[in-house]
Amino acid sequence: MLTQSLQTGNDQKITNWVDPKDKSGEFKRGQSAFRNQISKKPGAEFPPEKGRYHLYVSYACPWG
Repeated sequence: MLTQSLQTGNDQKITNWVDPKDKSGEFKRGQSAFRNQISKKPGAEFPPEKGRYHLYVSYACPWG
C-alpha cells in the first residue's frame, strides 16, 4: 500500500484521494490551493514585475 505523502501542499496521502466507502469510485478533486493573482492594483500581493514570474508548461498535462 502506498502511504507516502504527495507534495501537493495539502498533506493528503494518495490513498485518501478516493474514499474507500464511496461506491461511485470517481476521483473527487479538492479545492485548488492557488487562489492568488498577479495584479496591478495598489497593495497587490503579487504586483507585475519584469523577470519575476515564469510560466512552465508541459504538453503531457491535459490542463496545460
